[in-house]
Amino acid sequence: MNFNLLNTKPDVSKTGKLAIALYPNSLIEKKNGKQSWYARVVNRSKLEMSDIADDMVTNGVAKSKEEILDLWRQINNAVISRLAEGLSVNTGICTIKLSVTGTFDSPMSNFNPEKNSIEMQFRPQSDVSEIFDSLEPVISQAVIKTPDVLNVTDTNGSDSLTPGGFLLISGKNLKIAGDDSSVGLYFENMDDQSDVIHLSQDKISYNTPTKLMFVAPSELQTGATYQLRIVSQFSNNNYIRKETVEGIYTGLKVV
Repeated sequence: MNFNLLNTKPDVSKTGKLAIALYPNSLIEKKNGKQSWYARVVNRSKLEMSDIADDMVTNGVAKSKEEILDLWRQINNAVISRLAEGLSVNTGICTIKLSVTGTFDSPMSNFNPEKNSIEMQFRPQSDVSEIFDSLEPVISQAVIKTPDVLNVTDTNGSDSLTPGGFLLISGKNLKIAGDDSSVGLYFENMDDQSDVIHLSQDKISYNTPTKLMFVAPSELQTGATYQLRIVSQFSNNNYIRKETVEGIYTGLKVV
């Protein structure tokens, strides 16, 4: 995708993919028991004008980095001077203008810095908006780290279950913590929805983000296949989140 806007020759070709991350929306009530989410662009880093000048030199602009930065400063000064006179300026990327915020008590009131301020407004040009509209948002990271079971080992050394046997679960973000009534470890019979065994966090003898160790429930039905469901409010640095998160591991046979 060509992001060149102001020149006739293209400078850089980009992928057109925009990295975004999703965050739980705690301000909006759940609908039908489902959590809603909002997106933010993943801010990879903050660039300075010198970084952009380096890009331009790398892409073949016939000026030195110092010449580019000096010209850039002159352009910025000229734009600021015009804005300070009450004019709007089309930069080719956006139109900039100044605005006044706050209210006044009467038509004869003076500007009061405690109530009023001068701010810059930016409106993107239509061709820039078209480029942004053509971007492909890609969810690039898991903001909420859910329990991730990587391995289950029973007393017999296999990934099966033995009622009353010792069970070791290894993985990531496993720690079971929080005061929500749903927090705990669940054994759910995959063939019988009524067969659900809940272990509270106090029944987990070794409870860390990478390992859970405990005695498997004696109520497990021989020959049945269960899935493990971990429900927790644990987050990094022992932070307890408001919402619960879940992780599921399926296909555990009881021997």
